[in-house]
Amino acid sequence: MKSSDKHTNKDAQSFPKNLPPDLQETWHLFGSAPRTPQSISTVETEEALSNVWGKIKAKKKTGNSVALKNRWIITIAATLLLAALTSVFLFSEVKFQAPSGEQLQVVLADGSTVLLNGNSSLSYPRSYGLISRTVSINGEAYFDVESSDKPFIVHAPTTRIEVLGTKFTVLDWKESKYTKPNILVEKGKVAVSAYTDDSYQLVKDEGVTFDHSTRSFYEYKNVNQEKPNWINGELFFDNLSMNEFFERLELHFGTSIRIENLDLDDEFIRAYYSSEKSIEDILNDISVVKGFQVKKLHKGYMVSK
Repeated sequence: MKSSDKHTNKDAQSFPKNLPPDLQETWHLFGSAPRTPQSISTVETEEALSNVWGKIKAKKKTGNSVALKNRWIITIAATLLLAALTSVFLFSEVKFQAPSGEQLQVVLADGSTVLLNGNSSLSYPRSYGLISRTVSINGEAYFDVESSDKPFIVHAPTTRIEVLGTKFTVLDWKESKYTKPNILVEKGKVAVSAYTDDSYQLVKDEGVTFDHSTRSFYEYKNVNQEKPNWINGELFFDNLSMNEFFERLELHFGTSIRIENLDLDDEFIRAYYSSEKSIEDILNDISVVKGFQVKKLHKGYMVSK
């Protein structure tokens, strides 16, 4: 028997049990194949190792790129968050409002002070003093401004005032119909303008009044009054029209006064009240002097014949 036959018989005997017939031929071919050992050249080995190392480096590079990208995302997010927080700080406002019929003093970051009359309001950005010194008011206020290389600017509903260091009073109500905006300088120098082309330079004891009907300033000088009466807690009305008088009471006390069946165009009043007087006391006094009737409403008062 030939060696090949022996090999074939041996392979036939080593068939796995229950091997399907269609796979027996493949088994024979495998068994008859030469069993010479296969060798790999040095060049092929180096080429294979080079391919594996290249894939490792590529994976590592991809990982580094992802990490670098993540760091950039975190950096950008942190920058945007910081910008948002800075914007909130720079542009958000601080606001104060004096209680109705009372006063409120506000001390600003640079040492300047603002005294607000009843129901008047003051607002300014949180960044006040860092970039600029700008405030906004509605109502009546007395300013004592510290000197600085940054101009101090007041925005009021009708007027704009710019100073470097001075003391002055501003009366400018957004809600007013009869009360005219008024600026009076006690010390220093200010530049006053309205939202028109008019502009005035005022020094000590000078002031201006703005007339809404004509949209013009009226300047006055030699005012022998250092501070308005209200700063001392007094209400002084010097030959004031009754329309403006009632409006001033509304603004000062933050209430409503309804006028019924009264012609007040030619009515004027000169009156003085201390800080202890309430609006009810003042209206009752006026009703006796002028012959008016005063009625307390759910919101405010009604004055009639």
